[in-house]
Amino acid sequence: MKHLQDSEDSIAIVLAVYNPNILFLRKQILSIRDQTNTNWVCYINDDASTREWHSEVKDLLDKRFIVKNSTENIGAYRNFEHIINDIRSEKYVFLCDQDDIWSSEKIDRMLAEFEENTMLVYSDATIIDEFDEVQFPSLHKYEHTETSFNSPLGLILKNSITGCTAAVKRDVLIAALPFPESGGIQHDLWIGLVASHLGKITYIPDQLISYRRHSSNVIGASAPNFFREFLNLRVAAISYLIKNQLLHTYQDRFESKPSLTLRSIIMSTTLSRRQKLYGINFKTGKFVVLVHDFPVKIKIFLHQIFHTTRNRKFSNRHRIMLLGVDKSKTLRSIRFALKIITSRQIRQKSLTSLKTVESFDFHLSSLKVKTMGRGVAEVKTLATQLSKTESNSIIFFIPSLDEAVLFGGIATAIKIACSLGEKMNVKFCITDQNQHEIPEKLIIQLINTLHVNPQSLRRILGKVEYGKVSFSKNDIFFTTAWWTTSMASNAAKTMGDLKIPIFYLVQDFEPLFYSASSQYVEALNTYKIADFLVVNSKSLADYISEVVGITLQPKLIFEPQFLQTNLPVRSIPVDRVGPIKIVIYGRPGVPRNLFLTLINSLDFALLKFPHSSYEIVSVGEKHDDVLLESGYLVRSLGKLHVEEYLKLISSTDLGVSLMMSPHPSYPPLEMASAGMQVVTNDFFKYKANLMKIFPNLYVEEPSVEMIGLKIAELLSGKSPSTRSPKKIVPLGNSIDEVVTEVLRLIRNINSVSNIK
Repeated sequence: MKHLQDSEDSIAIVLAVYNPNILFLRKQILSIRDQTNTNWVCYINDDASTREWHSEVKDLLDKRFIVKNSTENIGAYRNFEHIINDIRSEKYVFLCDQDDIWSSEKIDRMLAEFEENTMLVYSDATIIDEFDEVQFPSLHKYEHTETSFNSPLGLILKNSITGCTAAVKRDVLIAALPFPESGGIQHDLWIGLVASHLGKITYIPDQLISYRRHSSNVIGASAPNFFREFLNLRVAAISYLIKNQLLHTYQDRFESKPSLTLRSIIMSTTLSRRQKLYGINFKTGKFVVLVHDFPVKIKIFLHQIFHTTRNRKFSNRHRIMLLGVDKSKTLRSIRFALKIITSRQIRQKSLTSLKTVESFDFHLSSLKVKTMGRGVAEVKTLATQLSKTESNSIIFFIPSLDEAVLFGGIATAIKIACSLGEKMNVKFCITDQNQHEIPEKLIIQLINTLHVNPQSLRRILGKVEYGKVSFSKNDIFFTTAWWTTSMASNAAKTMGDLKIPIFYLVQDFEPLFYSASSQYVEALNTYKIADFLVVNSKSLADYISEVVGITLQPKLIFEPQFLQTNLPVRSIPVDRVGPIKIVIYGRPGVPRNLFLTLINSLDFALLKFPHSSYEIVSVGEKHDDVLLESGYLVRSLGKLHVEEYLKLISSTDLGVSLMMSPHPSYPPLEMASAGMQVVTNDFFKYKANLMKIFPNLYVEEPSVEMIGLKIAELLSGKSPSTRSPKKIVPLGNSIDEVVTEVLRLIRNINSVSNIK
């Protein structure tokens, strides 16, 4: 990897990742790629995630992204420290969260604010929820942040720097390392303290990111009053201890003077009353200075007094009024708060438990109550509008038209849409992507690679809606993924009793993409939401029919759209002179492609049948070259262009491609069509019929021994080089046949609607 060492303005983006929401992470990565400034390197470190995510974003990562993985979970605080240690020569460092969205000019806007003595620049942000909906237009106005307190002491009293909005000079990070023992300290506050010590901090009042706040960050239901008071004081006490610890850490690291206590600073006469009050996260009141934050009911009462008095000064008479209204409860709350802070036993327990709360956002500890959303993050709410014109259109719900994802399933959906568009009015609803202009080069690429009607494609792309859908009672919905099916169904429900038929284009058993989770359940249920399933391959259709318990229409099952070269079958003779060429479909980032099983099976075979020379290459995903125990090397070529890929498989002796799915997968079919001997895995007997179609394709149980034995048998030349294909069970109908059946069903639907 070549680092940006030649530019004084080279940039490092540090992105800490742990069990990310794939949709959110893709949006963050796309927003980084869309920056007007391209002179950056993005360091990504996975904190030993328990679920696989690499494969779902691999198509978005170019050579500017450096991805590493921790072997054990160390937490966000240490993960950022770990990534910062990896930065090599970049002058400016941008901190980045895994689920926000950057504005395209963020990097350039922030770089423009750096002067010689400027050490850190940060901005405001818009707060969005898990559905990308704006909850608050300004993060700092919502939190009442005081952005003028940018001295070390001011930041300790009231931190205003949110890490994901900040950029720092590399010199700051060198001084900040190693991070202090966390004890609840957050990395952005510590970095801000060091930056303030070394130079100037600059604030940009514009919202340069969309800061995503999840419903899980707040209390999920209304809590009893006593519990809310206790929780508020508990958080206040812990926050007090964290700030006190941070003050000592800062002074020990950077100042040679006796350490002060936080209490003495808050009570200091050198601080303005305004600074004291911000230091305790409260705007008005006498006793708040001592306890940092008060119970909710007292806080509300103080605000009422503040707003009803004409005199802006909070006079003694008003203080007496406060104590006189509910004196006993007020004093009891004050004693309770002071006990939490001053009790040695409680303080020690709090310090011991700080590691378990270090991810808690104390800026958002105002006990705002919000209920959890009923859905999952992938399913957003589309704006709906009932059209006055009865258009009788087919509306395709497609996640994205971004160039990075236009392959496989989405490409097939566009191909079907164009075929239907030659007979009916077709338009697109884009569910997961913000509105943007579709580049002409992308349209030409689609025309050339999908071999679709240019007029039909351009006509459809001229009627695209983003995040909303306009439809009439005679329209048809055509969905392309499980979450778009849920979104289309929810959109139809907003129109009351109006029934909109849904065709669901199914191209894999999508619940298998998730572990046992809400997403698994939601994906499984979508097969019953749709009125008609249009399924990619008969093996996938058979599996869905049996597992889900639904009857599918045979005429709506189509054959996979793989690359067919139809070359003669090649054998591997025993007396082969020269290297035997092997190609594997290697994608270690995609669990269902069984990379480790494939590598171990190959090694098993080569140990059983060593040869003087093997040439082994891996395609599909770029990864490190692999040295097998048998002594042979597997070279990774990554993702090839179509021409390179076809040339490779047309001259290779043996191919191995695995996928744990009822869908046959494209690579084994493409390899078999190119004439080589091919080994793939079965999926509960649903792929066995592939051997009746391709004479050179062998389907084995997904185990190292069974797959390894078949590879060794083929390498030895003992298996017959050809078998007579019976073609008893086809893979499915042609696209044209399926389109004809869809049009017939739509005519039947329309005729019934007209009768009603």
